[in-house]
Amino acid sequence: TDVENNWIGMARDLPGSARPNATGIELVRGNAIRIGGASAALGNTISGNAGRGIETPAGSLLLDATLIENNIIGLNPARSAALGNGGDGITIRAGANATTIRGNVIGANGGHGVLLDGGGTSTVEGNVIGLRGAANTANDNSASGNAQAGIWVNNSTGNALVGNRIA
Repeated sequence: TDVENNWIGMARDLPGSARPNATGIELVRGNAIRIGGASAALGNTISGNAGRGIETPAGSLLLDATLIENNIIGLNPARSAALGNGGDGITIRAGANATTIRGNVIGANGGHGVLLDGGGTSTVEGNVIGLRGAANTANDNSASGNAQAGIWVNNSTGNALVGNRIA
C-alpha cells in the first residue's frame, strides 16, 4: 500500500487551516506499507489533526517493513508555519516491526516528534525534528518545536537513531 502526495488534516484550498481527523493515518495491519516516498514530491503533509499524525496503535498485528519517508508532519505544506497535530507526530507501538522513518520534517506537534513505544527494530534516520526545514537558510532553521521530546524511546529495543537534526 502506498500513501503519496496527500494533505491530511487540512483543506487543499486553505493550506493553513486545520480540518482535523482524530488521527491523520492509523496503521493496524499490513506489510511493506509506504507513507510518502523517495522524493519530496511523493511526500504527504500530515498536519492539524486532533490526535497523532501517524500512529500504529497498541496491539497492531503483522505490521512489518513500514516506510515513512519525506513527509511534512505538523507544519503547513510550505513549512513556513506551525500547524501541529494534537498528539505525537509519529507513534510506533508494539506489534510494528522493521519500521523506517526517514527524511521527514516533523515539528509543532502537541506530543513527541517521534515516539517508539514498545515496538522493535525501527530505524529513525535523516529527519529534521523541531525545525521547519533542512538547515540551509535562516528561514529553514526557524524553531517549530514539539511540545515533548524530539524522539522518545520507551521499552523498545533494537532501534537505530542515525543522522537526525533535532532542535
